[in-house]
Amino acid sequence: MMDTETYNHLLKSVNPYIERQNTCMRKAISAHERLSATLRFLATGRSYKDLEFTTIMSKQSLSEIIPETCDVIYRVLKKDFLKDNMSASNKTSDKFHCKFKLIRMN
Repeated sequence: MMDTETYNHLLKSVNPYIERQNTCMRKAISAHERLSATLRFLATGRSYKDLEFTTIMSKQSLSEIIPETCDVIYRVLKKDFLKDNMSASNKTSDKFHCKFKLIRMN
């Protein structure tokens, strides 16, 4: 379970990317509702059809909101939580080539 402080920090980070404006036709689904639905989906693995009842959003809305919000979460958090794979890959490659040269010389 995510504590309130962590949730609020995540919401603050993703809010500029997932917040939508109200229109004269309808009220927009808030960033809080979008993030909550996405986290519920990720935590439970339930289908969009099942989430319709707990989130009070249509399956069609959920099918757009969840992938979009997951993408935003990834983009926002990757710089802080994922290592640079290229530098790690280059180091591994360099070690391999160095060992391979030593083996060929013997």
